[in-house]
Amino acid sequence: MAEQQTATTGAPALDVPATPEAAATRIAELQSDKGWVEKFLAGDSAIRRENDRLLTIAAGGSPQAEPGPVTTAAQAKEPAR
Repeated sequence: MAEQQTATTGAPALDVPATPEAAATRIAELQSDKGWVEKFLAGDSAIRRENDRLLTIAAGGSPQAEPGPVTTAAQAKEPAR
């Protein structure tokens, strides 16, 4: 994949798979990486964001979309404030 730059910082952007198939392949690669899995399980925020973005793409979402907040069933039942 060609290296892209972020619009705000000009820093190199992470390689973002362009297709659901490529995202699924990348997920499988990462899940076989013991170091990556340990960081994921430890709650590393960058690793979790990467995982969320890959899952979004693998499910057919936009590679540019930021993952939204996770809503639990309990939160969904709470009245709006």
